[in-house]
Amino acid sequence: MEYYNAGADWWSLGVIIYEMATAKQPFSPSVSVVKEFISIKTPEYPSHMSQELQDLLSKLLEKDRKQRLGVNGNIREHPFYASINWENLEKKRVKAPFQPQMVRDQAADELRS
Repeated sequence: MEYYNAGADWWSLGVIIYEMATAKQPFSPSVSVVKEFISIKTPEYPSHMSQELQDLLSKLLEKDRKQRLGVNGNIREHPFYASINWENLEKKRVKAPFQPQMVRDQAADELRS
């Protein structure tokens, strides 16, 4: 039996980034189909997705968890993140590129009453 290791965390990060970039899941929602897809298939990348992002995702979604980026190499060094100054980010000297506007949540207001 193979046990959970950090490779699963890097896989999950790849899935999250894929969903953020495409607004779709990388695999079919059916649990049995997902298990099959995870073990044998790779997600399709939209034509508008940059090569750097496709490469990052392919390395995070690597089937062999020992070869997965994060387990085998520092994710911060991947070209997709070339524009990030990690030291400034860690010291909170980077302004967020997007700040969502807070709007009143009618459903939450109704729950409170």
